[in-house]
Amino acid sequence: MSCNLHAGEETHVASSTASFLFYDSACFICPSKCLSGSSPAGATCNVQALSSGGTSIISYNSGASIESISACGATCLATPGCTNLYYSPGKYCNLKAGAETHKPSSTSEYYFYESSCFECASPPSCRTDYQGLAVPQPSDAVCNVVAYSNGGTAIASYSSGEAIKSLKACGAQWYVLFLSLPSRGGSCALFVTMSY
Repeated sequence: MSCNLHAGEETHVASSTASFLFYDSACFICPSKCLSGSSPAGATCNVQALSSGGTSIISYNSGASIESISACGATCLATPGCTNLYYSPGKYCNLKAGAETHKPSSTSEYYFYESSCFECASPPSCRTDYQGLAVPQPSDAVCNVVAYSNGGTAIASYSSGEAIKSLKACGAQWYVLFLSLPSRGGSCALFVTMSY
């Protein structure tokens, strides 16, 4: 068994003879369904603003995290240390840590949210199963497809160690590498393949 992580285009070729199972990173993330029209008490949500402070954890300009504010918020909640984010619809999801003193700006394309904007008062309808997969699976995610890799850039391949013990362990590795991608200068759209 092996675990291979790729960055960039989420391309694969479905094939019944392949020895890999393809999962894009969205298979392992529950999107937040908590953000509604009203902000939680004391939370700063949906403020058109420029960044001014805090520490950038990671910025996404492609992949599932930029597709909706709920997806960006869910990524923040799943990221250790994420306290707030900036979002530009369909373009950008920037996760930040620490105190943020945003500057309201009616000309900014970015919207500021504290992580508490995405915390549910009641349990979310999505959970992760014993394999680390979101249940139910996000409708736009490509998960558990027998396929060959056909694109992207290989960023890690494991043939021994913890990463190959289970799908959950392999899926967890993309998250660890995901946080280090800015220093690699890479894209953040990742997928996992498992061979048995």
